[in-house]
Amino acid sequence: MNIKHNVSIVYKMLLYDLLYFIADSLIKWRNPCEITHHEQTLPQIICHEGIQLKSNLIIHEVTCLGSGPCCEGCKYLDDNGCTVKCLGCKLGLCSKASDRHPKLDHFLIHMTAITRNQGRSLLGIRYSREETYQNLKRRR
Repeated sequence: MNIKHNVSIVYKMLLYDLLYFIADSLIKWRNPCEITHHEQTLPQIICHEGIQLKSNLIIHEVTCLGSGPCCEGCKYLDDNGCTVKCLGCKLGLCSKASDRHPKLDHFLIHMTAITRNQGRSLLGIRYSREETYQNLKRRR
């Protein structure tokens, strides 16, 4: 690998970390998905539509946009939430969450535009930070 490519990767990963930190902080502060943690026999993560995210059990007979919560079925989801940093997931809200939080949605869209200036390589959905880094290394 040449030095220019390595510097580009370092810059992109620093940008990734900065944007992730901002988006994660905003989402934790505003809680657009209205995630709540319920302790029963096992911890559960419930989105605003009342669907248990980890297992296939539906708490209420509703779905989020007819297809279930955004992170349902993700390999990085456990009973406490997401286990990795994924910028692509942090920058998108479903239409119900964006309708409830239009200013947050607008800000996240602007952050997405910043990443697009670096190429779509930073916006992998359900890709960990490490997977994004590995993908950047493979590209020349």
